[in-house]
Amino acid sequence: MWLLLVCVACSSQIDKNRFDRNRFDRVNSTVQTIQHCISAGGDYPHLGALIQQLSSEIEALNVSVTSRKGRDLVEEYSELLKMYQDGFLLLKYHTEFSSHNFVPKGRIYVGQDVEAIVAKYRLPTETHIFEPTHQMWKSIAEDSIRIIWNNADAQVKIINNMLNY
Repeated sequence: MWLLLVCVACSSQIDKNRFDRNRFDRVNSTVQTIQHCISAGGDYPHLGALIQQLSSEIEALNVSVTSRKGRDLVEEYSELLKMYQDGFLLLKYHTEFSSHNFVPKGRIYVGQDVEAIVAKYRLPTETHIFEPTHQMWKSIAEDSIRIIWNNADAQVKIINNMLNY
């Protein structure tokens, strides 16, 4: 009787710790779609919807994955999500402020939301003066978005390596 109980307990623990790669199919598909959208210069609203979809899928995985390897992968996907969100915020600022005459062409206004991203990725800034009020403000190069997308690409490679081992 005791042997049977021990065997049942062990088998349920083994199932709990088993890594199921198929659980990550949906999130991987969304990541591939995001990568394609970014490389194709996809439209801003569509990219935002995809990033939100990725966030929901990672949340679902966070609840359902129990193996150590699965938990580690969810953490890596969460890091990737943060990178996509950072890049999307820069894209938002670029899109919204490109029509303002005070932001030079090829620059992105560094608003309060963007300051943390500038620090996180150590993006070089330029200081400007808004002539009517003599207020100082900062900008970053437009290609700073590419720096973040490159970081995201590197993160995808880390995830793919983890999935394949």
